[in-house]
Amino acid sequence: MKILSILTCMIFTFIVSVLLSGVQNSIADELNEKLNGTYAVTSVITCQATGQGAISIFHFQGLFTFNGDGTGEAEEITVLVVSTATSPPSPYPVSMTGQFTYTVWSNDYFTIDDLVLFNNAAPVTIEDIIQDGWLGHGGQTLIISDTYPNVENVYLDEEPFATRTCGRTGTAVKISKY
Repeated sequence: MKILSILTCMIFTFIVSVLLSGVQNSIADELNEKLNGTYAVTSVITCQATGQGAISIFHFQGLFTFNGDGTGEAEEITVLVVSTATSPPSPYPVSMTGQFTYTVWSNDYFTIDDLVLFNNAAPVTIEDIIQDGWLGHGGQTLIISDTYPNVENVYLDEEPFATRTCGRTGTAVKISKY
């Protein structure tokens, strides 16, 4: 009798966990569908180079396309250096493109897991960019923010150039469905 009771409990637990897993996957799929599309993004980035006291501030704008499969592209990215401790602000923006992966969670929350940006005019690459975000009503707007400092690596000609700790805050508006 005890064995039958234990087996019944184990089967019930298994069935409930399978059902809950399906519900969670369904919710994540629905949110991924809402996120799917191209967004006009604008944000402010503050970074401090490792081993230096210098803080740099950047304005960032461009297009993020979420493909609906956990991958995306960053296009027409413009980065303007607003302030640095070691040089005057740049009057000329830098153009970049990039790729990223992302995860959609079940509470209108998503994470851009790894954004890699490439400078179109010079051999500069920025890796290990992680951003958190929340979908607005119907997935038409995004709030993009770092909930903790993010360590990024900057490469020049594919060689390590700098490591920096950055924070971001920004918004995005959906401009087209993918």
